[in-house]
Amino acid sequence: QVFVRGLDGKTLVFPVPLSATALELKDAIRSKTGVRPKAQVLTFAGQVLRGNKTLADYNIARDATITLSLRLRGGV
Repeated sequence: QVFVRGLDGKTLVFPVPLSATALELKDAIRSKTGVRPKAQVLTFAGQVLRGNKTLADYNIARDATITLSLRLRGGV
């Protein structure tokens, strides 16, 4: 399991294996929060989690906390 801390400061628990990809975690987050994966920015230890890399690829250990922020759309 990993923890994801959102913008509101609340931390959610996700029972995913460390072999899960960043995209799989984003899908799990969407299921609980309704935030689309493309709008999510997940960071851990200064790294942005992307695509098909696994949580283990980012050296994320069990019970680690990942930060969720939202991608802002630019434009005038």
